[in-house]
Amino acid sequence: MSSIAFSQIVIDEAAAGDPAQAKKRLEILDSLFVLEVSKDVEELAEFIVASGAIPRKAARDAGHIAVATVHEVDYLLTWNCKHLANAHILRRLRFLS
Repeated sequence: MSSIAFSQIVIDEAAAGDPAQAKKRLEILDSLFVLEVSKDVEELAEFIVASGAIPRKAARDAGHIAVATVHEVDYLLTWNCKHLANAHILRRLRFLS
C-alpha cells in the first residue's frame, strides 16, 4: 500500500501566498505523513546545488530531491518542469550518483 508524504519544505511553500488559500492547502497537508528534513537531507541538497545540477536560486527544489532520495521515495510528484520534472537536470542528477 502506498502512502502520501511530504516534508517541511512543502509546508513552507503551502503556507506562502494568499492567506485564505494557504490555510486550505495546510488543512489538506495536516492529515498526511511528514518526512524529516534531516542533516543528511540538508547535506545532499547542498551537494546537489554545489554540483550545479540545480541552481542556488532553486535550492528549495534541491531540497525536494534530497528528501525523496534520503527517504527512498518511489515517486516525486511535481508540476515543476523547470527544475524537477526536467530531463536535462535528471541526467545531471544521475551522473552524480
